[in-house]
Amino acid sequence: MRKAIVILLAAFGALATFAVIPEISNVYVEQDRRTRLVTVTYDLADANAVVTVDFTTNGVSIGAVNFTNVEESVNCAVAQGNGRRITWRPDKSWPDRQITESVFGAKVRAWALNAPPPYMAVDVTTGEVRYYASEEAVPGGISNEAYKTQKLLFRLIPANCREFTMGAPLSVSNLAGYPQREVLHQVTFTNDFYLCIYETTQRQWELVKGNRPSVANNTEFYQMRPVENVSYRDIRGATKGLQWPANDEVDEDSFLGILRERTGVRFDLPTDAQWEYACKAGTMTAIYTGTDTLSVQTMTPISRCNGNGGGDWTDGVGTNGATAIVGSYLPNAFGLYDMLGNVYEWCLDRCPSNGAISSDNVIDPLGVATSTDYRVKHGGCAEAKYRYVRSSYRSVSTSDNRAKTSGFRVALRLH
Repeated sequence: MRKAIVILLAAFGALATFAVIPEISNVYVEQDRRTRLVTVTYDLADANAVVTVDFTTNGVSIGAVNFTNVEESVNCAVAQGNGRRITWRPDKSWPDRQITESVFGAKVRAWALNAPPPYMAVDVTTGEVRYYASEEAVPGGISNEAYKTQKLLFRLIPANCREFTMGAPLSVSNLAGYPQREVLHQVTFTNDFYLCIYETTQRQWELVKGNRPSVANNTEFYQMRPVENVSYRDIRGATKGLQWPANDEVDEDSFLGILRERTGVRFDLPTDAQWEYACKAGTMTAIYTGTDTLSVQTMTPISRCNGNGGGDWTDGVGTNGATAIVGSYLPNAFGLYDMLGNVYEWCLDRCPSNGAISSDNVIDPLGVATSTDYRVKHGGCAEAKYRYVRSSYRSVSTSDNRAKTSGFRVALRLH
């Protein structure tokens, strides 16, 4: 039986005033009585969009965890047009329930491409990009090992028209002895951005680049440890990849060049300001749990660092030493793991050799435009002392530097 479903669409996040809002219409749902296959059709007008669906009974969601196996024109970018289709096999993910047509419905939602859903997953092997409307909708849950091996899982960071204080007061910045790297100033963003929930792992690197460069490479545990011993040039390239902020080009044979080719999406490193904003997640304290106290009691729950095994780099060491499996510690308020400790994370920005940052208030900062070869790194690392494992501390290295202390996580700027 085929029946019309009430069309439910609303605001699609923070859109620019000139943006075209996509519109869904003519939503219908039907079920094959023999196979139980549910088919939803809809029309998408006015703009391409990311489309998601929610199945309901009596107007109440059955829970996204019960329909993670939806297929076709859903959880992805969809071109505008008529007769778009979604299919769902309730016998696979909701087997113990019967669908009653009179109370069953489907809510189809269109998200503007510059205001997409809060979660995005990217298969680094196939290049498939999928979007999810909630944490519950992420197949297998965000802790699923797939997101630490074959797929990159991103969280949308709400930054559009947001202002935050970058840097730290002298009482905190003096702890590391480089106060010029943490000068207080205001930063304003004009767009949201995606940031990987986890640091890029050794298996993800291996699937993209085909090699295993890391020092903490114990065969049993290497796959889900963060990749390290990779340089800025390895990640972005040694020619075009060094041109930032003049442009965002990368070398074709770099990690990001290959990832872009497979996905058709211009993934990159986060900027210095994006990284710090995402790490602080609304806090202004030394670490994102809301305290300036740096001790084994405050650091151990959130990071792998020198005080809880990170100083042990014995050859073949397991996960009780060196780097930890990503996601082993508590996340920050944005749901990001290992923003402190494990590995320093490369950022896009160039900087002076002393790491100094201006006190000027800025909008969407991109780093200095001079010919310096120094780049910013953030977050501290497994063997770092507590004073370096802070939200605002910035380390610096030349773009060719490879070290067991340095890795990265992938970002995507929205426009």
